[in-house]
Parts: sequence; C-alpha cells; structure tokens
Amino acid sequence: MLSIAFGQSKYYIDNLSENIKRGHRQKLKQGLWPQMAPLGYLNDTKTKQIYVDKEKAPLIKKAFELYATGKYTLKEIRKIINDLGLRGRKNKPLSTSNC
Repeated sequence: MLSIAFGQSKYYIDNLSENIKRGHRQKLKQGLWPQMAPLGYLNDTKTKQIYVDKEKAPLIKKAFELYATGKYTLKEIRKIINDLGLRGRKNKPLSTSNC
C-alpha cells in the first residue's frame, strides 16, 4: 500500500511540475514576465506588465558601471550601492548575491 501511495504522490508532483513549466512557457510566449519583477523593475498588477522603477534604475545602472570597470569587488559594490540607499524587497539592504 505504501508503494502505491508513493507512486501516486510522485505522479501528482511530476504532473504539477509540468503544468507549472507549461504555464511559464505560455506567459513567455505572450511577452509576459512569469515571476516577480527583478530588482529595478516594478510589477503592474492591472496590465500584468513590468516597468522600470524610476528611483532604483539609476542605482542599478551605477552598480553595473562600477562592475564593468573591473576595479571593484562585489562586496565593495554592495557597500557603495547600499550606502547610496538602494534597498531590496521588504526594504532590506542588498546582499552580495543580489549585486
């Protein structure tokens, strides 16, 4: 009985995973972003589109420019960007993995 229950749960999870992947592919075909907007963008719940965040975009651009110079490590860039006031979700400072 336990083997049958495991088989059913495996089938359910595999089917659910495939349905989610299918939904993401469909959204991408329609030109929609399938997840929450990345840092520097905002979600518009009415139109289901993402737009540039006018406040955070210049700071994101500056982070990329600093990184492109090759003079700064990610930790240094994170410190510079956090000091300039860029915050992530829930108004928390960015971590190195977000830079």
